[in-house]
Amino acid sequence: MEFMEWAVEVATKHPELRDAFVQADGDWLDVLLEDGRSFRFRPAALIRPSVDEGTRRELLSRLITIAIEQAEVGQAGTKHTEATRSDTPDDSADATGSDLAPRGGVEHNPPAENDGYPCLPRSMDIKFHSSDSFDQFLEDAESEDGALIVPIVRNASYFLQSHTDDDSLAYIPLTDFIGVGLAYDLPHSIQPVKYSELEAENQLMGDSLAQAVQGLRQLTYLHHHAIEVRHFEIAGAEVLAFMQPPNYESSWMADVEMMHEIAERLTQMQADAIPLFIPAAPTKLYLVSSTDPHLADFFALLLSERDFDHGVYPLPHTIAADGWREWIPFPGSRLAEVLGALRNAFREEIYRVQGEVLYSWSDAGAVKNLHSRRLASGERVSVAEWNSLDRQGSIPDADFVSFVRDPSPHPWEPDNSVRVTVRLVVARDVWPEGLKKMDGVWPPRWQVAGFPDDSKLRELQAAAGREF
Repeated sequence: MEFMEWAVEVATKHPELRDAFVQADGDWLDVLLEDGRSFRFRPAALIRPSVDEGTRRELLSRLITIAIEQAEVGQAGTKHTEATRSDTPDDSADATGSDLAPRGGVEHNPPAENDGYPCLPRSMDIKFHSSDSFDQFLEDAESEDGALIVPIVRNASYFLQSHTDDDSLAYIPLTDFIGVGLAYDLPHSIQPVKYSELEAENQLMGDSLAQAVQGLRQLTYLHHHAIEVRHFEIAGAEVLAFMQPPNYESSWMADVEMMHEIAERLTQMQADAIPLFIPAAPTKLYLVSSTDPHLADFFALLLSERDFDHGVYPLPHTIAADGWREWIPFPGSRLAEVLGALRNAFREEIYRVQGEVLYSWSDAGAVKNLHSRRLASGERVSVAEWNSLDRQGSIPDADFVSFVRDPSPHPWEPDNSVRVTVRLVVARDVWPEGLKKMDGVWPPRWQVAGFPDDSKLRELQAAAGREF
């Protein structure tokens, strides 16, 4: 009996699904409850078909019970919900990641066999470990209490929000806006690790992260013995999606060695293109080609379905010898405009959270936020504003900075108001003594000392048209 046939048979015998409609749609199990609620999930992504039938039956029954509890009635009759596990420290959240697609009726449609796009494979298995040393590998990946340690990739706001008193989640930056933390993979939850826990066990973050990457590889080895990357068509674009291990798809960004190997293989298949990695959500890591003609439509979909609570940072990234870099196309195209809007939306939220953390520091001074703007050319940019009354503090790493001096409230005083807006990289060149990179602050910020005098303001105004 095929796995999905078995799943449908077991589901129809579930005591809470006696009057429900149950069917298989490819590798999805669709359930319509008698009260109008519905849910769907992929059993094979959460249950290894190779385990014994009794264990499979128990796991599937448990997943169905969880999904029934989470199912909701939508505006158009029903709303699909996917059963996932909590990754919050207190295990109180509903899901580990957003469903940027297929949320809101958007479907992932596998292309036809003759779609004429030979550069991307239908699926790709990357072998990463030999079985002869697997026993030692298993031993190294587990913690002392037997729980598997794995990496979790999230945007900066997720980790910044954990800062309380002198403790926080354990993490290190992967990029200026994405970090990687540690978590215990428990049977029914994902439990992030705090710095205090590492200190109590005399563990260094670097060593623990290496152990977590081993844990991620172990989960994949037990599932398929290889990384599974599957081919989909999303908004017209040809997309490769990491399919497992469940709940940790974006965690592969922490495995730089493996991502190098995948990028090299794709480059060999399509030498004139750059492989772009998109961490859309904890469970959604996508790969697209830089030459795909539908990139703008694909990222427009991500923009329309952005989810700050569960999204990671759905911007394109390249992998190099020294790590990850955000890929930014030349301005003037629709793709650049869409990516600019998506970038600003997530950075605004990340810097908002960072600002709340910095405000708790008594000596932080003025903490300025990031604001999205659109130039007359259509280019989407970010701006930070510095006022003459701010005295000392910091601004985020924006595209532009505006120096503002408001007019005097006294009518007898001369009007010496001013607003000078210049690219931040230019302002740092013109006024280096006033803008200093802050040490030990992530995402990056610039310390501002005072306000430019009139002479310096004139220099900044004269440089307002400079690009660099």
